[in-house]
Amino acid sequence: MAGTTGDSAGAQGKKPLVPILVGVLVVALGVIVYLVVSLNAKKQVEVLVPDLTRQLYADAEKMLTDAGLKVGTVEEEANEELAIGDVVWRQEPAAGTKVDEGSKVNLVVSTGPKITDPVSMPDLTGMTPEEAEKALFDVFLVPQEGNQVYSDDVEPGKVCMQSVAAGTQIMPLETVTYSTSLGREKVQVPDVTGQSSADAHAAIKDAGLSYDTTETYSDSVEKGYVISQDTAGGVEVVKGTTVELEISLGERPKEQVIVPNVLTYDHDDAVRSLESAGLTYEWSGDEDGTVTMMNPRPGDKVDQGTKVTLTLKRANQTSGSPLSENDVRQVIDSKGYGQIKSMVQTQENGVWCWEVTTTDPNGDEQTWHIDPNKNIHNIDED
Repeated sequence: MAGTTGDSAGAQGKKPLVPILVGVLVVALGVIVYLVVSLNAKKQVEVLVPDLTRQLYADAEKMLTDAGLKVGTVEEEANEELAIGDVVWRQEPAAGTKVDEGSKVNLVVSTGPKITDPVSMPDLTGMTPEEAEKALFDVFLVPQEGNQVYSDDVEPGKVCMQSVAAGTQIMPLETVTYSTSLGREKVQVPDVTGQSSADAHAAIKDAGLSYDTTETYSDSVEKGYVISQDTAGGVEVVKGTTVELEISLGERPKEQVIVPNVLTYDHDDAVRSLESAGLTYEWSGDEDGTVTMMNPRPGDKVDQGTKVTLTLKRANQTSGSPLSENDVRQVIDSKGYGQIKSMVQTQENGVWCWEVTTTDPNGDEQTWHIDPNKNIHNIDED
């Protein structure tokens, strides 16, 4: 019995093994779950959503993949600023937003021709460089600024040339070169005063200018040479400007006048008559006499300013009466000397006579002297 009692006491002193093992397993399992959850929590990474706007859909998809994100919904909508289709112009979440790695980003892409389709080249004329580059970017063309050039039509700083004509069909991603305007080209006006008209015209053309001419008489500049120009030499003007040239016609031709008849005039009256006609004079003989001879003869046509030589004599006595004009005509007709061209009275040694110029049928002129007694002789033969 004693042995039996001892065994019972030993059995009562030992704890059951199964409950202890179960408890240990529960705790271990909890630790494992905790560790797994903790590890998974640590593995969850936040990333920034990239800016996908104005990217082709294929490029945007790759950018999302590279960022550890996925494409969500994709919708197509028209966008007035984008001339080409399949380009992202809106996204959700917005660029820069922090999201869990593997999150989805919803996209809205433009409608229109795809990147594999040609686009119409925009007209860049008159745009600023910034406007031109945006217009090219909008259709996925690559802008390249060229050298500045002169332009008669486009103001400085604006686009005046492009390597591809507006309206041309061109594939996206092609490079388009544009040039901005320097404004209208200016050149220096050459000084051509005193040059011959031919040399002046050549110099003005060589300078990139044009010319127009007027002609005028000049006493100081030789005929055919430049008197003046409306724009002085050395002045800068727009290329193609017209320069007005004044070309000399040489000295002005003298006006012709008819020599007045001053025979029988005294000195002062003769001088007044000649000066009124624009003629000069010299005289010889007696200043208190009257004009008995003059050269050129009365009725002759001479240049204005021509000098008329006068001979003055004082009549001591007058013998004989002068013939009348009718008598003179009868004498000429009776002799058959032709048509009377002119007839003037002269006084020789106090005797009044006539000097008559006639024209024969051949057009030859002769001058006759007729005295009061109707005596006639040819002066040209004297």
